[in-house]
Amino acid sequence: MAKRRRLSLADSLAGVDSSAKSLMERCVVLDVTFHRPGIRRKADLSLVSTDADKAMLGLTKAIVVSKSYRRVLRLAGDTRRWLENRSLPSPLKRGTYLVPLELIDAVNTHMDEVDLLYARLARKFLAAYPKLKEKARIRLKDQWDPRNYPEESVLRAAFSVERRWLDFGTPSEAKLGKALWEVEKKRAENTWREATEEIRTALRQAFRDLVGGLADRLMPNPDGGRKRLHASAVTKLTEFLDLFSARNITGDAELGNLVSQAREVLAGKSAGSLRQAAVGGEVMDEMIRVISSLDTLMEVAPRRAISFRKRETL
Repeated sequence: MAKRRRLSLADSLAGVDSSAKSLMERCVVLDVTFHRPGIRRKADLSLVSTDADKAMLGLTKAIVVSKSYRRVLRLAGDTRRWLENRSLPSPLKRGTYLVPLELIDAVNTHMDEVDLLYARLARKFLAAYPKLKEKARIRLKDQWDPRNYPEESVLRAAFSVERRWLDFGTPSEAKLGKALWEVEKKRAENTWREATEEIRTALRQAFRDLVGGLADRLMPNPDGGRKRLHASAVTKLTEFLDLFSARNITGDAELGNLVSQAREVLAGKSAGSLRQAAVGGEVMDEMIRVISSLDTLMEVAPRRAISFRKRETL
């Protein structure tokens, strides 16, 4: 007698929309959390003079002011944006990224570097911690409370980057029971079908923003003067073009054609060459044509769109 095989979520999608199944087969989930100690505490409102009803107020204080700590926050934000540019909008919780299989190695290597840099910045913060406490004692005056300051060993343990690679899956029918498994199967099918459309829309919108931004910078001012063109307007677009093939897991052929057009227009051109009126004008005209075609594609969009700028809770 053949042994019964437990079905995974991927198996359950065998009969649904092929693009939704492709999404699950060509991506894995990266769950990233930046752990850090908080540097704000509740302050003593009784020491503050005000005519307001204090029951309506809240008061917090910074227990230290640290450049290294701000760099920790900046690194977390920069990493989040870097991951967004190499992943796809996730219908899961904040801090999760759908990473195409082709980009796993590059993403993992980059996150290894982030781990090292995060730890280095944490050590700088800890090295300065005694002096930071003394400066805070002087500045906080009657709001100083030594109980707000953890031991260095506690702070050291609070800094970490948690990274988990997860595959799609749901508990088996044998574990959940047929009725509940069917409910979860249907929910998963709907979630990933919607995600497929939303990812397609988000990629189109991201491309629209980048192309539109470059076209705007190349367009002369009303007085005929030229606008300042930063190199980032070109590098951000070219990065999108370079990564598009790996990120286009929904098989958006229409967007692919427009991406190819933009790639041909920008081939061999730098921000410096685009600052030349003749070259910049030619590229601007081509980008406007791309925008026009893209706007036609985006006339009918899903009701709920995922943004590439979802904020991660750090």
